[in-house]
Amino acid sequence: MKKHKYNIFPEANKVDFDLLVNDIRLNGYDLEFPIIIYQDYILDGWNRWNACQQLGEKPATKEFFGNDMDAISYTMRTNKRRNLTSGQWAAVAVEQEELVREIAEDTERERRSKQAETRAITEQLKAGQELSGNKFPDNYVTSPTRTAVKVAGMFNTNDHYVKTAKRLKATRPDDFESIKNGEKTITQVKKEEKEEKRQQERFEKIEAVKLMQETTEKKDDPLPSLVLADPPWQYRHCATNNRKIENHYETAEHDDIVAHKPTTQKNCLLLLWATAPKLAEAVDLLQKWGFDYRTCAVWDKEMFGMGYWFRGEHELLLVGVKGKVSPPEQSDRVSSMFRERRTKHSKKPEGVYEWIERSFPDHVKFEMYCREPRQGWQTWGNEV
Repeated sequence: MKKHKYNIFPEANKVDFDLLVNDIRLNGYDLEFPIIIYQDYILDGWNRWNACQQLGEKPATKEFFGNDMDAISYTMRTNKRRNLTSGQWAAVAVEQEELVREIAEDTERERRSKQAETRAITEQLKAGQELSGNKFPDNYVTSPTRTAVKVAGMFNTNDHYVKTAKRLKATRPDDFESIKNGEKTITQVKKEEKEEKRQQERFEKIEAVKLMQETTEKKDDPLPSLVLADPPWQYRHCATNNRKIENHYETAEHDDIVAHKPTTQKNCLLLLWATAPKLAEAVDLLQKWGFDYRTCAVWDKEMFGMGYWFRGEHELLLVGVKGKVSPPEQSDRVSSMFRERRTKHSKKPEGVYEWIERSFPDHVKFEMYCREPRQGWQTWGNEV
């Protein structure tokens, strides 16, 4: 026996089916629930039929009498209390609606055909002609009609879910079947759609940035949407001249650094290096450059440096945003501690650059106070 096309409810999952098989094995088949047969196919009781086939049991059967619309109504009534998710009910409602429309259109087609046949016979009789073998006018074309039957309200779901299920059936048939079988929910599929769309948009942005960097000459560089800055902070109260920062590179007053405010896109991310003694000035600089402070990370240099209160072994990487800037993808949200041994003076950890490039591939990147140009980055500094 095969399932009737009007038996549109999903089959039981393995757990429920095994429970059904075990129940029939222990208690026998309940004759009060026969398998319903319509047009030589199983209209209702498909799971029970398969369970009996597995056990070698012979189930009771009963013939269904009525038309197609009666058959659909019957399957709906008998399955109304099944433990299905809202998405499954929506999927069933979509298929139920299509079947109802199909039957309605067939019925309307048949009605119009009979009317056309009657008209043709009448015209031939009036003209005194013998009835031809083809009783239909050559120009007669049947046309389907819209059905006013609303099936969504007959199920444990809502119109929005039904509309979504209908769209998924047309655009993502595999997901529709997964929803119908209870493997996924509509909410899960919509999240997957949203993520796919976001990933596609991200990919397109990345490609656009690559193209822009490949085809644009330096004088026409696009405005950055990510700025990495390591300001040349000026320190006071140095104990000895040979420890002065100026021995390594030229420093600048705070107001001078503020005046270096970069021109960026309206939506921009700022990653600002700051030492512990300069934290207050760094936050002030971040704000005067037009950014809002969000959080910070720590670079563990794995070796002692200078300091008065403490021997400095770390630097801070402040995060500021301007406009709308999304944080990294979940998979790229790393520890707030970057551990990498310090090398030559002022050189920042390679791991931070790699994290930036991996986490923000669609941004136009600009490094201020740069010492070593990096491929794919715009740079500005007195040594580049």
